[in-house]
Amino acid sequence: PGRGDKNGTEAVSFHELGHGLTSHIGDKMGISSFDDAAKTIVDNAYKSSGGKNGTKSWAGKISGYAQESYAECIAEAVSDWYCNGSRAANESKAIMTELKRYA
Repeated sequence: PGRGDKNGTEAVSFHELGHGLTSHIGDKMGISSFDDAAKTIVDNAYKSSGGKNGTKSWAGKISGYAQESYAECIAEAVSDWYCNGSRAANESKAIMTELKRYA
């Protein structure tokens, strides 16, 4: 995703924060597998946003890299949301809403 007014270091830091949030929230959900936690988070965000054409296509609206895996989808969404705020992709906003449910 675009970086808004953030620099590359900030964008990468937010991306990595997304991985940390996935792990932390997975623990709160009682899901020990990082990949299973990421899949659950993305699936829930996809459903709540009325996503269509599958999660991979949906993730592509965040970035190409977000299509690599559920974990990367979350990390890219977190970076998009922090870097772009209200201009972030709706899919990123849906993932952030799902993450905030466990804050």
